[in-house]
Amino acid sequence: MHLWIWWSTCIHVKAVNDSLKPGDRLNASGGTTNLYSKNGIYLLTFRAGFLGILNEVTNGYYFVWIGNKNQPVDYNSAVLSLSHSGVLKIESLNHKPIILYSPPQPIHNTVATLLNTGNFVLQQLHRNGTNTTLWQSFDYPSNTLFPTMKLGINHKTGLHWFLVSITHNSVLPGAFHLEWEPMGQELVIRRRGILYWRSGKLRNNRFEHIPEDAQRMLYYTIVSNVDEDSFSFTTTNIEDTWWISSNGQLSNFYTTFVWADLCYGYNDADGCQRWQDIPMCRNRGDVFQSITGHFNYDFWSEPNTTYYVSDCRDICWSNCNCIGFKEKNTNGTGCVFLHSESSYNVPSVGEDFYLLGNLTQHSGNSTTKSQTPGIKWKWISAVIACFLFIICLSILVLALKKRKYALQEKKRKEMVIEIPPSTSCNMSCILEDFQDDLEKAHLKVFNYTSIITATNGFSSENKLGQGGFGPVYKLGFLSIRGYMSPEYAMEGTFSIKSDVYSFGVLLLEIVSGRRNTSFYDPDGPMNLIGHAWELWKEGVCLQLVDPSLNESFDPDEVQRCIHVGLLCVEHYANDRPTMSDIISMLTNKSVIVSLPQRPAFYVQRDNYDENLSSKVVYTASTDEITTSFITESK
Repeated sequence: MHLWIWWSTCIHVKAVNDSLKPGDRLNASGGTTNLYSKNGIYLLTFRAGFLGILNEVTNGYYFVWIGNKNQPVDYNSAVLSLSHSGVLKIESLNHKPIILYSPPQPIHNTVATLLNTGNFVLQQLHRNGTNTTLWQSFDYPSNTLFPTMKLGINHKTGLHWFLVSITHNSVLPGAFHLEWEPMGQELVIRRRGILYWRSGKLRNNRFEHIPEDAQRMLYYTIVSNVDEDSFSFTTTNIEDTWWISSNGQLSNFYTTFVWADLCYGYNDADGCQRWQDIPMCRNRGDVFQSITGHFNYDFWSEPNTTYYVSDCRDICWSNCNCIGFKEKNTNGTGCVFLHSESSYNVPSVGEDFYLLGNLTQHSGNSTTKSQTPGIKWKWISAVIACFLFIICLSILVLALKKRKYALQEKKRKEMVIEIPPSTSCNMSCILEDFQDDLEKAHLKVFNYTSIITATNGFSSENKLGQGGFGPVYKLGFLSIRGYMSPEYAMEGTFSIKSDVYSFGVLLLEIVSGRRNTSFYDPDGPMNLIGHAWELWKEGVCLQLVDPSLNESFDPDEVQRCIHVGLLCVEHYANDRPTMSDIISMLTNKSVIVSLPQRPAFYVQRDNYDENLSSKVVYTASTDEITTSFITESK
């Protein structure tokens, strides 16, 4: 305890300088070599050719931020300087300057400060006591997420904020990224662009696939607007920083709480994502475990310095002759692969390497690799058996359905045969019934004999299809009644505008309180549509209203309904409005711009009286219309 107090006091004693002013320099060796935050926790310094920030309380050995992670410099001559014109840059012998910030125009009164949050900030000081942030290290994260540091994207500057792993024993960028995904509102880990892990949705300030212990002291902030989409957290504990390791593990000072290295592409537990099937030579539960020991091995190596430990793992996982691997170079790059014939022992000392094992096998389990193929073939046999069973069941169901349809067809034919000859009716009978119906102005009800004759005994040649109300057949006579649109009645063409026509007729019927087909006026049109059109042309459309309302209605609303109804029953389908337009016209108070045209099926009464005959109603090339009949199951 006393040692910790002495050490902490020493830190604060050294924290005499937290800023660079114009003309100041931070040297790798000699002169001012360190900047300390005022709380003594964070240190800005040079190490091994890199400028970085250390957290001396949690993990002072490793950088938590790196200013030149892609461009190492000469350590002995490296300098961080702030010029009088506001340029912040890293320089060294035999290397090009690394510009961290350069203003468009020279700026005076600047200062670069290492804050207590761990953020290294370049600011412009104003005379009124306010500051403007020109540049900050938090906009360029490395592998560590500080409290208040953001992950996401700044839509104004185009900056993407994400963590990138660094290689073991090095500061070179690794293969894993921790990112914020604005669309799903969740954290994700990707390896070389492939999605390995998701945090799950944020509910009650907790992510689904992050343990409670790792979130207990955190308060999340999510921003989503035109300026940015971001995630950050705050905490009362300065030790709560997150960092992502070279193998994709996410950790804080106390524990590792996300293991993306256990996501092998076939498993989806604990947030892992699926992107590939398991190789035939691997088993569920197989993982590469870190081992320290000595071994006699057959090996082959891959010296590629762009390969890191996660790349070695993927190569070995896909190669059935590989049972393990290790890093080739001391900086964590390159691979050495162990052959399946290698032998090894595992003491507490030796080389560090990764060996293939199975997490589902307990230490007392005697199952060996030689038994695995038999188990795998049992599973394959079971799957094949299930597949064959499903095929047989499907064939049986199809056969039963076919038998059912055959029985129904047989009953239909027997029904047609049993009709006595005396009940037969020719086409003239049908025409007489149709004319009587027009005179009575009632909905036509066809007798069963007429239907059989018209459909040729419910012949399959006349069957159009099967609907929810039974089979649909063609009839050999014309009956333009009810709500049938003209294009459907005359040409058999049906569209959503046919429903619009039906809606228009229904709307006029509601206003008038009368059915379209029951309308009779010896001096006017033969149907309600024509009557409504005549009243509209004469400017007295309100005379269409049902007399029983006794003027207890809004004239503007009624006129709007009549207007919309006449637009819906226009002759050409393209001239009719859509249902969304109809809803808009009926619910809004704005003026309807379109004027109705002459409606479909508009027939003057004198034409009906003089010309109605079988020649008009039926000819040898009469168009066919479609109707549906419902038959009860017996």
